[in-house]
Amino acid sequence: MPSEPIENFTPFDLTRAAQDFAAEAAGTAERKKKTLPSPTGLQTFFLYVRAEGYVPMHQVAGPITVQAVLGTARIMSQDAIYELGHGSIISIPAAVPHDVTASTESVLLITQALRN
Repeated sequence: MPSEPIENFTPFDLTRAAQDFAAEAAGTAERKKKTLPSPTGLQTFFLYVRAEGYVPMHQVAGPITVQAVLGTARIMSQDAIYELGHGSIISIPAAVPHDVTASTESVLLITQALRN
């Protein structure tokens, strides 16, 4: 039995979308954000970070996942360093400080649970 279509859902090629975003963002800034469609309660976006670009230490209210779609990045949190290569994903709990350094030009897929 076929399932009902999901309202406002259009699948897309994540790698291709990240490549297109990287081409658009390259040379414009050290980092750039592009919001993607996501269901209620989540915020999903691409984060482009040029090679050796840096996102300073910060924290967010809800838990997040960070997935390397393109490139390689290092995430430092609580005195530990995590290497994210293509296809790697890490979960970071709510309110945990972390920073990001791109080893190479990178596009990260960030999904954040929103807190009301």
